[in-house]
Amino acid sequence: MTSRTIEINVTGTDKIKTLIELLNRYADSLPVDLVASLKDIADCDHYELGYDRINFMIAKVDTATGNEPMRDGEFKLVADGEEIKHITSINPIVKSVTYTCYSGSNPKVKDGAIVLGKCYPSKMKMTYRDVTLAEW
Repeated sequence: MTSRTIEINVTGTDKIKTLIELLNRYADSLPVDLVASLKDIADCDHYELGYDRINFMIAKVDTATGNEPMRDGEFKLVADGEEIKHITSINPIVKSVTYTCYSGSNPKVKDGAIVLGKCYPSKMKMTYRDVTLAEW
C-alpha cells in the first residue's frame, strides 16, 4: 500500500467543519484509521444539531408556512424505520441521535441527572410539516 502525505492548512472553525464534512462524504474510500480519527474529532458539541438549532430550523418552516401552532405528529425523527421521540440532538457527521430516556410519561433520572440515550442509525430522517430538516 502506498502512503500519501497531504499538508492541510486550515484557518477558522468553519473551514475545519467543511473539511470534516468533505472527508465524511468520502469515508468509504478513505483509510480506516483516518475515518476513526475523523469520527473522534467530529463527536463533539460543535457538530451537534441541538435543541436550539432544531428549534431554529422549525421556526424557519413556521415562517414559510404562516406561523400556525405545531400540532402533534408534525415533527418526526425516524431512524432505521423507527420513530424516536424526545430528541435532544443529532450529529450528522458521526450519524448519531441523542434522546431523553422516558419511563412512562416522565424522564428517567439517575443520580439527579436526566438519562440520555444515544444511537447510531444507518438511516435517519428528521421532518417537520413534511419538510426534511436533516437526513442521512
